[in-house]
Amino acid sequence: MPLASSPGRCYALGQAIRQAVERWDSNARVAIMASGSLSHQIIDEDLDHAVIDAMAEGNVNVHCSLSRERLNRAPGTPEILN
Repeated sequence: MPLASSPGRCYALGQAIRQAVERWDSNARVAIMASGSLSHQIIDEDLDHAVIDAMAEGNVNVHCSLSRERLNRAPGTPEILN
């Protein structure tokens, strides 16, 4: 099954949600719940390490530049988008 959105678009959605919450003129508390994972079913260790390293370094460009083809290579891998 092909991905519906690119990694860059998923990141942009997260940023838009963050901006909406930060700009909301209210004292209310906001909770945002999400889930995701690294590769599973068929493990792609190189991809998993690249994603983890980029998170640790705060390198958004690595996440946004992942190709749909690479994320579609194995079942379960598209969950990295979450």
